[in-house]
This record gives sequence, C-alpha cells and structure tokens, in this order.
Amino acid sequence: MKFLAVVSLLFVLVNPNPARADLGPSPTPINSLESLDNRPFMERFPELTKFIHKEEASNLYFGFGVSPITLVNGKFGFAASIFQLHYLKDKWDTELLNLSFGKAFGDALGKEDFFLLRMSPKYKIYKNISIGPLIGIEFVHFPDVKAALTKGGLFSQQFDYSTFGYFYGGAISQTFDIGTTGTNAIRVSAIYYKERYSVEETNNGWTYYFQQNSLNIDKSPIAPSSMFMLEISYLY
Repeated sequence: MKFLAVVSLLFVLVNPNPARADLGPSPTPINSLESLDNRPFMERFPELTKFIHKEEASNLYFGFGVSPITLVNGKFGFAASIFQLHYLKDKWDTELLNLSFGKAFGDALGKEDFFLLRMSPKYKIYKNISIGPLIGIEFVHFPDVKAALTKGGLFSQQFDYSTFGYFYGGAISQTFDIGTTGTNAIRVSAIYYKERYSVEETNNGWTYYFQQNSLNIDKSPIAPSSMFMLEISYLY
C-alpha cells in the first residue's frame, strides 16, 4: 500500500492537472494589439460591398452666374444671375429656371433696370455644346422717365415708368466639367432675345402719358428692342 501511495504522489507531481493532459499546449495569451487585424471593416469583409446602397448621380444642377457683356437697344450694361436650375440628361440640356437682374447704361432717358425669368430647353449638338429656344418674362424700369396713366379723361399720379412683357429668342451654351466626377461645371452662354413689352398702353387699356413730352412723340429711347447677353455660370 505504501508503494502505491508513493507512485500516486509521483504521478501528481509530474502531471498536476490530469484533466488537461490530452489538450495539448496552452494557447499563448495576447499581450499586445499588434496581432489584431486593424484594417477597415469593409476591407476585412469585401464580400459585403454588394449590399451597400449607392445613390445614383442627380441630373439636377443648381447654379449662378454673371453677364459682364450685355447689350440692349444700343446700350451697354451688365447682369447677374442669382439662381439657376438645370436638368442634364443624355442629349438634353434644359435650363428649367434662371432668375437674373441687370442694368443698362444710357443717356438721361435710356437708363434701364431689368429683371428676367427665363427657361431654355436645349439639345446637345456636340459633347459639351447645346442650342435651343429661349422664352421668359421681363420686368423693366426706367428710373429717369416719369409717366402717368390716362383713360377717358382721367389721369393717375406720375410714377417711374415700369412695365413687363414676355420675350422669346435663343441660346447656345458650352459646358466645361470641373474635376473628374463631373458634378461641377463652368458654363458660357450666348443669349439673344426680342423684348415685347408695350410703351403705348397697359393690358387693361390705360394709355401711358410721359412727363418728358419728347417721349410722347418718339418712344424709341425706351421702346422694346433686342437684347444680347454673354453669361458665365457655375453649376453644382
């Protein structure tokens, strides 16, 4: 019996944890972060990229611009486009809305302020050149011209002559993409249209009577004419 007790004691000393005798070597503990995979999650699991939603590129562009060259009724001026909305897809280059205001310089009767709302559906004839018709509405104001309305012997108080009218014309544009993504662009447009506001009477039949009597005889200084604009815009 003493012999068996001695053998059992020697066995325990040699193998103090019999339950782990057949489990092999113990794992090496992690003592630092060097053994961890610090790559981004999607690089470690690239097969998951097919489940990521990718938003399609928008065909709508906002913009603004300036017209350093403006010519109206033989007078030079300038204009600024404060808001633009464009739709570009395939062969179509449509200017849905353009709001701009400007000023034309002239003599005492020829100074003119104008505000334009216009749109132009254009078709691409080359990769970055488009052409199409132009329509819109124009509000004009002549700060140095005084007028009154008269009808049936009645006269209104005098006011700075202002009126509005629709117009039509054409536009040609060339677009230059900025960067490699194509989300921003510089656009140069040449715009020509014919003014159609009235210097004779209003839509409800009142006649204009001008304080400057020469305009009651010859209205050419304030008469509707043709307008040309060279516009440079930034689209985003």
